Amino acid sequence: MVRISRESGSTFLNAFFTGGTIGIQTMECRGLMHALKIVIVAAAIMGSTGSGMAETNSPLSGFLRVTKENLPILIDNPSLTFSVGDHLPLFQENDKYFVAILPDEEEVPRLVAFRLVQMGTRRAWVTSEAIMYFAYDTSSSRGLLYLDLDEELPVLSESKSGYEVLVTRFNRTARLWIPRRTRHMEYTAFSPRRDASPIKESTKEPPLSINTNEIIGTIKSGGKTYYIYKDDSQVQYREETSVPTTLSSSLGRFWPFSSPKELYQGSFVPDATAQEPFDGASDHTSPNSSALYTQKPPAAVSSTAPVLQSAPDTNGVSASVVEARQSPSSLNAWAHRGCRLLGTYRPVLVAALLALSAIVLLRTQSSRKRRPKKAPDAKPVSRVEDTDPGMDAPKSPPTHKEVPMDLTGSLSSMPLGSLAQLLNTERETGVLAISDEQKRPVGTMTFIKGDLIDAKTPALRGTEAVYDLVRRKTGSFSFKRGPGIGSQRTVQESTMPLILDAYRRADEQGS
Repeated sequence: MVRISRESGSTFLNAFFTGGTIGIQTMECRGLMHALKIVIVAAAIMGSTGSGMAETNSPLSGFLRVTKENLPILIDNPSLTFSVGDHLPLFQENDKYFVAILPDEEEVPRLVAFRLVQMGTRRAWVTSEAIMYFAYDTSSSRGLLYLDLDEELPVLSESKSGYEVLVTRFNRTARLWIPRRTRHMEYTAFSPRRDASPIKESTKEPPLSINTNEIIGTIKSGGKTYYIYKDDSQVQYREETSVPTTLSSSLGRFWPFSSPKELYQGSFVPDATAQEPFDGASDHTSPNSSALYTQKPPAAVSSTAPVLQSAPDTNGVSASVVEARQSPSSLNAWAHRGCRLLGTYRPVLVAALLALSAIVLLRTQSSRKRRPKKAPDAKPVSRVEDTDPGMDAPKSPPTHKEVPMDLTGSLSSMPLGSLAQLLNTERETGVLAISDEQKRPVGTMTFIKGDLIDAKTPALRGTEAVYDLVRRKTGSFSFKRGPGIGSQRTVQESTMPLILDAYRRADEQGS
């Protein structure tokens, strides 16, 4: 039996509801990527059904990033009053405060805080859907909301005194005012929008590098070097340009390309006056030739082929036609050498493989012949382990289920309504018996999987009996687990709303 005394009753109840199944811990948003932040911000601006949000046209100016674990932010709404049975969407539950959403019809909802425990009693109960119900008439107070490390908060507006940001918990978004003097916060403003470099059209996939083995000539014009290819179908040039930037999000942030090798395609039309000195070499360029821009300077590409023909400098243009030369790399040379060796020793390799296969086949057949045949009446061999005659065999672990202990205590240390809510949360099955100060029985409550189905007193039964029993402040209780014998449902209401209604009636009657 577990007995709860007057001194330890409230401590036990608070410890259970703080760390038990209905104590909902704070859900922190960790490591938000920019794409997720955009979705959250868009949801906060456009509005979301079911979360108490409304439309707002406030522009976003940047983000506030938290640089400390569990950073407390003050919530100041001390003049709001709520009655028994009122409910609000829960936003965060921490060590000392409930933080809930206060719906607003015209803009993003704001937050309101309540003390978790007052006068040794928990002020509200939280459902599995994160809805907070008030068990007493309660007024809001100053409270604390805790932010997580590296959490990034979109800024709706800013002023000399602070920032108005968006915070999200339980898929619910609310606005929060953070003073500018708050430490461990870093503000990042959006970059101004800039036009990205235009992407020119092209029909061919550009190569990442120029193959010097195919270059048969070069043309220099206007500080650029043009490479003439053997197939007479392409002219390419390289020049040193700054890495272009591109817009990577609709909110205005910019990042450079992931790799400096990304190329822009364009078209190159050589000057008509520059084609005259080339004679036959001018056929290597055409108005439809494509040009590729990279970050590598032209000096990095060289050609060792002998010059066949060169043209004088005219109008700042010089040209030289070189002979195409194929120079296989060392890797290709080793590959050709390996192929020649395989061709030379192919008969020897084939003979060796055939001999190896024959040896394996002969060994397999001989091992099958040497295997002893099994007798027709042979029994399977059992293994005998060494045992000590004086040693007892280990006992098998018990398979029976441990019988749970019952619960007894005083109503002055644990009110009957709180006990009923505890049994409902733990989904207990059994009969709760209530006695007066002289140990005389005054009533019973029957629970099946946490659901209150029956209540009895000498004069009442059902819902009215529940109201009469919850009003009792003195006496004792005893809960015995097990199915109630001969119990039938006389209480049709749900357990949690019924207990809250019983509290409200008790407060109205002043008992």
